[in-house]
Amino acid sequence: MADDSENTSFLADHDHGDGVNGHNDDDYEASPAKTPANSHFKRPIKALTIVLVIFSALTVMLAIASFVMIQVAPFKGYIYSAREVLKDLGICTFVALILSIVMIFIQLPIFFSLVIDIVFPILILIYSGNIFGNGWPDANWCYEYYREPRIPNPKCLHMRDIVRILMGVTGGLGFVTGILFLVILLLRVIAISRTKFWKKGVGFGCPTGQYTFSVTLGVMKQGAPKFEVPRTRESAEGGGSAEEGRLIDA
Repeated sequence: MADDSENTSFLADHDHGDGVNGHNDDDYEASPAKTPANSHFKRPIKALTIVLVIFSALTVMLAIASFVMIQVAPFKGYIYSAREVLKDLGICTFVALILSIVMIFIQLPIFFSLVIDIVFPILILIYSGNIFGNGWPDANWCYEYYREPRIPNPKCLHMRDIVRILMGVTGGLGFVTGILFLVILLLRVIAISRTKFWKKGVGFGCPTGQYTFSVTLGVMKQGAPKFEVPRTRESAEGGGSAEEGRLIDA
């Protein structure tokens, strides 16, 4: 009977310990400060990234369409700025599109994601603003400077109106794409702040704790026994010959 009671107590203690450990694990997982930054806002960021991919793809397609339309239309004015702005916006948005597709399926490090969310919205917003500035199709696109009177070509005016619509929509989609990047950046910053990384010590791979160093010094007295150095065979033979010489002299 005594053995049964001891076994029962042992199992009861173990069951209680498992319950305590399970409770501590739940607290650990539920604590925001102990959760990695990538675990916060995981679904909202993924949903926004999917929307970002859609707007980025539309921006790239419309930028290409506007560029091709400018190339084939009978424009007579200075169209170099418009082509360069569309080219810059198309390339930048295309790179952002590729990275966004990668981030949907692969969880990148938080630092790399922050760099993407900071650099690309700035570039996209700048290039989108330039569309409505230096790159905007003005009245001089359909006039020839060296001809008088300056009579516009009706076909050129019609194509210019189409290009204005395409470039306006492209610039608007570029602004939306940049704003989506900024919203994702805001969520990542909030996720990092929830980890409270500033309260955690920065370690360099060394274990923490106390280290104790002890040094033992020994002092030998004059009367202490000395260690006898073993002699080699030659020294032993030399010592034996010396003793035989002393015996003969005696």
